[in-house]
Amino acid sequence: MNRTKYHNLVLKQDKDGTQSFIEPTKKRKRRMSHASSYKLVLAVSLFLLFAGLVLTAFSLFSAQWQVSEIGEQHVTHLHGLWKDCIEPSKELIPLYENSARQEKCVYKFDPSAQEELRKALDIGDEASHELLLHRFLPQHKAVIFFAVFTFVFGLLGSIIGICSPCFPPNSMLFVVALFLTTACSILADVIFIAAAMKPPQIKWEKFDKFDPSKYENKLGMAAFLHLLASGLITTSFFSSLGTAYLLLLTRSKNDGSSCCSGMRPKRDFEEEDRWHGPGLIIRACDDQACKPFVIMPDPQSDDSAP
Repeated sequence: MNRTKYHNLVLKQDKDGTQSFIEPTKKRKRRMSHASSYKLVLAVSLFLLFAGLVLTAFSLFSAQWQVSEIGEQHVTHLHGLWKDCIEPSKELIPLYENSARQEKCVYKFDPSAQEELRKALDIGDEASHELLLHRFLPQHKAVIFFAVFTFVFGLLGSIIGICSPCFPPNSMLFVVALFLTTACSILADVIFIAAAMKPPQIKWEKFDKFDPSKYENKLGMAAFLHLLASGLITTSFFSSLGTAYLLLLTRSKNDGSSCCSGMRPKRDFEEEDRWHGPGLIIRACDDQACKPFVIMPDPQSDDSAP
């Protein structure tokens, strides 16, 4: 039996002179292994992406993006993207004051809240300076802006990733979509944290002697939740790189019946078994890019031949 390599396949010639066009068993098993690994990495990447998007959604509707402790008033101000809350401080305070204190939340777009803020600023006392954080600030707009594009690119990337087995080059689009999702999520964190580290500024003579050290501003649970979401999305992006690499290695093609399968259809592997039978190699053209095909002889015609 003689064997002649043609690209990645092997031409087998038996003792009786019949020829067949087969693929080496090791290469076939390696490709199937890459296909299985691709499905696993793709599933991990999509899971991390969906988890990051869910955490991002929860963080957007939380009021604990920034927390301000005001010791003199024994209250804690919670500043969110849409609303602000005032709740009693966790420190020990007199019981008669604690019974009268309840958590109060108000939306930033509420006209009554805007009027209260304007009156407090007109008074000009130091306590009213903290109310500047109750406005709809640029960092809040930036987080919402980038969050919208995080969801747009994330959902688009998930669709491309699920359907990437239909057309392997789509795996590169999956990587690009997750890169944009990661960039938007990280930019939202960077802008908000950079702005939260600075005390609110206002150019009024009444606040020239304001001492910001009296108020303890720190990041809240929602900010850390969004950071965790960014970490998951970033990990999903790096997983997508492995997904693209494995998919391009397998060169798996779908028969079009299902856009959600990362594995070659069973029919393709069954047809490959037919290459092991006797046949004659015919080349359609002299170009090396042209793929040869096999003409299988009809057993009945052989029996009836004289």
